[in-house]
Amino acid sequence: MEAPQKHRNFANRPMLARVLCLVALFFLLSQANRSWGQQPAYFMLGEEAFDGIQIYDVIQDLESNYWFATDEGIFKHNGYTFNTIACQDLNSVSAFGFVMNSKGTIFCHTLNHQILEISGDSCRVMYELQADERSADIHLAMSADDALVVVARRALHFDAQGKLTRDSLATVNYIGAPFITKQGAIISHLHNTDSLLVIEGNTFRYVRMSCPKGKPASVLRFSRIQGQVFAIDLAEKTPYIFDEASFRLLPVPVPVFLPVDEHLRYYNENDQLWVATASGGLYVLNSPNMQSKPELIFRNRFISNVYQDREGSLLLSTFNDGVIVVPDLGVPDVMPIPQEQSVAGIEVDEDLGLLIGSSKGQLMALKNGHFSILSDAGTKPLEVIHSLPGHPLILFDDGKVKALDKRNGHIHGVTVGSLKDVAWMDRNHLFLALNLGVQEVTWDGGNGFTATAPLELRIRSYAIGIDPQSRELYVATADGLKFMNAKGELQTVSFGGKRVFPTDLGYHDGIMYAATKAQGILLLESGRVTRQVLPKASGQVPALSHIAFDQGKLFGSSSLGFIGIGADGSIFAQLNKANGFSTNKIYDFVFDGGNLWILHSKGLQQLDRRRFAQRQSTPQIRIQAVTVNDSILPEIGKAGDFSSNQRKYRFELSSPTLRHRENIVYHYKLQGYETNWTTAPYADHIVTYNALGPGQYTFMVNAENRGAFSPTLTYSFSISQPLYSRWWFILLSGLLVLLLVTLVYRRQLVIQRRKAFILNELNLSRLTAIQSQMNPHFIFNALNSIQDLVLKGDIEHSYSYITTFSNLVRSTLKASEKDFIDFEEEVELLELYLSLEQLRFKRELIYEIDADDIDPDIQVPPLLIQPFVENALVHGLLHKSGAKHLKIRFARTDVLVCTITDDGIGRERARAIRERQRADHESFSGKALRNRFDILSDIFGGDFGYEYTDLVEDGQAIGTQVILRIPLKRQF
Repeated sequence: MEAPQKHRNFANRPMLARVLCLVALFFLLSQANRSWGQQPAYFMLGEEAFDGIQIYDVIQDLESNYWFATDEGIFKHNGYTFNTIACQDLNSVSAFGFVMNSKGTIFCHTLNHQILEISGDSCRVMYELQADERSADIHLAMSADDALVVVARRALHFDAQGKLTRDSLATVNYIGAPFITKQGAIISHLHNTDSLLVIEGNTFRYVRMSCPKGKPASVLRFSRIQGQVFAIDLAEKTPYIFDEASFRLLPVPVPVFLPVDEHLRYYNENDQLWVATASGGLYVLNSPNMQSKPELIFRNRFISNVYQDREGSLLLSTFNDGVIVVPDLGVPDVMPIPQEQSVAGIEVDEDLGLLIGSSKGQLMALKNGHFSILSDAGTKPLEVIHSLPGHPLILFDDGKVKALDKRNGHIHGVTVGSLKDVAWMDRNHLFLALNLGVQEVTWDGGNGFTATAPLELRIRSYAIGIDPQSRELYVATADGLKFMNAKGELQTVSFGGKRVFPTDLGYHDGIMYAATKAQGILLLESGRVTRQVLPKASGQVPALSHIAFDQGKLFGSSSLGFIGIGADGSIFAQLNKANGFSTNKIYDFVFDGGNLWILHSKGLQQLDRRRFAQRQSTPQIRIQAVTVNDSILPEIGKAGDFSSNQRKYRFELSSPTLRHRENIVYHYKLQGYETNWTTAPYADHIVTYNALGPGQYTFMVNAENRGAFSPTLTYSFSISQPLYSRWWFILLSGLLVLLLVTLVYRRQLVIQRRKAFILNELNLSRLTAIQSQMNPHFIFNALNSIQDLVLKGDIEHSYSYITTFSNLVRSTLKASEKDFIDFEEEVELLELYLSLEQLRFKRELIYEIDADDIDPDIQVPPLLIQPFVENALVHGLLHKSGAKHLKIRFARTDVLVCTITDDGIGRERARAIRERQRADHESFSGKALRNRFDILSDIFGGDFGYEYTDLVEDGQAIGTQVILRIPLKRQF
């Protein structure tokens, strides 16, 4: 159904003005028109991540992350990894049609009519089309006020909050892809009509177009090319000029190329129209008046989408092969060489153009886009070519060292050996660096060459250079850098006490430059190093393989790409994969006027030398994640306070870029931990600190792109002191220690007091023992007995008893001073005591001491047994008539067991006699005995004591037995 609204009247404008505008426009377009003669240089992204995956769309968010809509879901690429974004409630994982609002929210749709909203790393189903809204194709567009427009069978309008505010009437017509005009309106063509659906804000209207030849046959695809809008009839592939102000279609006055024999897909990027074919490959149209067929690029790839990122790189999506990244359309891809050969060496000749040595030994020349064969008789790859400006000879090595005479095309043999380098002394004298050593060659100006080898330089050589003023020679050999002065004197060059091993030599303005792998660039004069230059590319000193001067500037090739080196070592130019090289490893390079030819591991590329003077863009940087003790922080926007056991920190950096990742260098330091900045290449984006101590820290980081620095990001955090180092913990610990010391002191004081009490009691018990042995009755009885012997005239026995009495007194006093005495001494004291008591009992006392089974090496407390023996004598035996028997027997277990047995009157009769007599003498106190045994138990931790047993026969007491448990210890 054609819409009834009236269109604006373009016909009212002056016809002459319209014609003049169109003529001027097409003149400009025709001047800017360009046919791509060669496929641009590129590299692949995500070949492994997207292996077997069909990519439908690409978009870059505000943080420069890349998003990919595929048949296996949505992927996010942060410059390092590809992560799948999960989305619940999906009816289909295939996603299409990315658009993004000003806040960075991304929208897309699925095959099953679902509209998805992606914010951050989360995805949700925002809306599902109803039955009357669905169409075979769904298109999304974003208006200037962040409203989302969904074009299917209906056109739906969602405001900036995602709320559905308006929809158009359903139509039977297919609605074409939306296009945003300069005025901000969103337009879509209705299939097979002359009407447009125009959406302005949340207002929907239909506008009729003015068409040159009736209504279009199908649906129009609008594109903007160099500021002009064109509309292409997708069925007939007919282009029109479209006036977006008056909605008028105008015919294109010049024939335009469009491949009409196959299905095409159109992508509008960077004011260019990209046309992808169903059979593979891509055309790029700078203007629709291109009469000649443009070059089909990437003809072996199925291109499914074209997207240009903010760095200017083109991302060409494919099915199953990943993403083709074209950093610079102006950099052609590797040049194809005739006969499918690879390039082994290059040189520039002012007459023949670019000289190329092939892998099959051919010497070729490329001039004005045409190849010519100069020599095809080689037997090995032709790697070394040398041409001297103004000289007719070209030297090369294709298995033999040869010279091509440009004057007549003749080729002459020069010498044998593998040629590495050439240095000219003058027009007719040159030096060759060979694998066999150095040879000096004289040329007669015609066909004759004479070669001689100096004996001093018969060493494998790699590079050679001559100072033409002083005629001094420098040779890089397997034995180091050699220097030969004009007199022929040879010396080895050293620097820093080490030999120098150059990879290449170059002479400029009176100075010889030596490129090395480990020492940078050394400047030499008269065989002496006068200066060292340390260039830094991508944060590291590159190992240079070749150096050369052009227009007074030094350039070098390395594993990090092609670099221009300033006098102070600064890098003023750098070309690598960021510029479209297939690799960073550069073998050789030559300048040819305004062109730079680069030979690398993938082949030969040509660049406009003006391109490496372009200003570098400022990189973006962010701290992607902070991990503490292997746990990712949920929020890193504010300072962190961490406990003392959280000591391991990892910072994950990100600078999303495809074009400049070979040149990005991270600079970082952790303030509070280190004072110097650390540099790291783009690939090393994770910084780890494993064992930080307590304190305040600030992590600082920025990114550099060839001298252009990003703002410095910071993340501050603190690690608290451990409990044992905090003031309150120290105070509390001190108080606890003081309390503990006080308690221990008080306990020790109690223990010491108890020990003092026990020792005092022990001493008292010892004194009591002495008193019991030395009591007046005993002394009186002993002296009476001795006196009785004297009166009887028994001088011999009286003297013996006096001696025994004195020994007993002396031994008793001596033993009372000790805690333990030998067991033999204790038995001896008992013997002395009983011998005196035997005199008292008028020989009626018969005693026996059985100690034969006791180890004599033990010690026992002194004066512990005698009181019990005295009790047996005084209370048990004294009142018995006739013979009195006393037996003392010792046995040993874990203690010493002493058994004292008497056949006296028994304890009951003895107690009755004591009560009747009320004698003043009282035997050794039982209380004192118990007290002493309790003290011994406390001191030695044993069960010590005594117990009495009455011996009875036929109901009559026949004696008493006492058993003592006495502590002991070994003497040794």
